[in-house]
Amino acid sequence: MILRGDGRIDNLRPIAHRPGSAAAFSQVPLMTVAYIDTSFFLAIVFDEPDASTLVRVRKNFNQVFAADLLVAEALAAAARGGIDPTAVLAGIRSISLFFPPRLLEPEIGHTLALGTLRGADVWHLAAALFVAGLAQAKIAFLSRDRSQRTIARRLSFATP
Repeated sequence: MILRGDGRIDNLRPIAHRPGSAAAFSQVPLMTVAYIDTSFFLAIVFDEPDASTLVRVRKNFNQVFAADLLVAEALAAAARGGIDPTAVLAGIRSISLFFPPRLLEPEIGHTLALGTLRGADVWHLAAALFVAGLAQAKIAFLSRDRSQRTIARRLSFATP
């Protein structure tokens, strides 16, 4: 299930882009799908040194998914940094958030069989596997974490 930007719950469909949403997460030219990890998302929102490169990568995908864990991680990072959450929330509205309807134990097990990661990193990879299965498509995994990207490639995700 996906939490749409207007608060409604929907099936696997993108959140509608709204005027005023973060420019880096809208007006995407290609019909491709990606799962975005919090590290990638925050680097863009917080305008880190490589943000412009990440924005170019992000623009290759018109449908971007994330598990709802991204919301907690992103808002917690904003609070720790003393950053107004408005920019974070604007970016989040452009992502198709979803809530798995079942335990992701099979996906977690598959991920852990390929290497060890922190819990949140495992969760994001397991969630991406779940989305890829539902979408019946090969999707990209967007992350800045080197260990997570290594496991993502082992799981056959593209990691641009």
